[in-house]
Amino acid sequence: MGVPLVARDELVGVLMLDGKEPGSYSEKDLEIAQALAAQASISIQNSRLYERTRQALTRTQAFHRISQRLVTAQGPEDILQALIEPMEEVGACLADLWYIDVDAAGQPATATLAASAPCQQTHVLSLPP
Repeated sequence: MGVPLVARDELVGVLMLDGKEPGSYSEKDLEIAQALAAQASISIQNSRLYERTRQALTRTQAFHRISQRLVTAQGPEDILQALIEPMEEVGACLADLWYIDVDAAGQPATATLAASAPCQQTHVLSLPP
């Protein structure tokens, strides 16, 4: 017997119950399975929401730490150092700080590498196409 796990009109899974023999489940068994599926759906949805909230909080805290450190930065190396540690926490593995000079029309004219540093941890990042 398969019972869909639906939370807020979104399919989040399927509860599969296999009996020893075909047709071994009664209507009462189906009602119980549906009640369990409803509870499981809510738990899955809550777990996903919690994880998204936790990830958002981690990013927000990292950006807050960056802001605090940038206020006291004295030069390119300080700026880059202020960025590295919090960015490692959200998955960065290399940090470069580039200065961009613009021409009279406001278009990028030249780029100068002001500072560069590898992060302490190794991460694999997937970039969208």
